[in-house]
Amino acid sequence: MLKSDVVEMTFDSVDEEIYFFKHIKPLFTSEWIYYSELLLLESKKPVDGCKALKVMYEDALEKIISHSQRHQEVFVYYRRESFHRYEVLRPPCFRPENFVWQHDPRF
Repeated sequence: MLKSDVVEMTFDSVDEEIYFFKHIKPLFTSEWIYYSELLLLESKKPVDGCKALKVMYEDALEKIISHSQRHQEVFVYYRRESFHRYEVLRPPCFRPENFVWQHDPRF
């Protein structure tokens, strides 16, 4: 419902659009990504025992660390309160089609 409302609305200003994509949308998107990735991880859980499980979790952790390092600029941007790089970093420049969740360039 949020997605359909946002796709049809027009932001009154760039500041309003920035606020939405920087503060509101991440609240929902982060939950979606978290639970999608958790489901994917749990569905691949090995039954071979603790050692295989530990290796799987270490691999998943390494992927998270690597992703965080590759996209550090985006993480820093979201944590800061300034909007000076919005035109460069605004969605869909984050290339969300690389994620598990469904990508819609309008949202």
